[in-house]
Amino acid sequence: MTKAALVCDGVLPIDQMREYTGPVALVVKRIPKGVLEATYGLTIATRSVEEGGDGKITAEDILIAYASMSRLLRFEHI
Repeated sequence: MTKAALVCDGVLPIDQMREYTGPVALVVKRIPKGVLEATYGLTIATRSVEEGGDGKITAEDILIAYASMSRLLRFEHI
């Protein structure tokens, strides 16, 4: 079992993790997009096939959505 899985299963304390994308990837794999959006008040954008994605949520997608919502990430229009 990986450290990411141990964190998600509540065995290993989250504060012992230095790398966060592994646990986030497991969460998005286990929980449907609609549930994540409703629970955290997010709008998660995914990349379509035309944009080089597959329409599935990635760890990066949810982290960007969360950072945007909490204003940790600002997009400036040029």
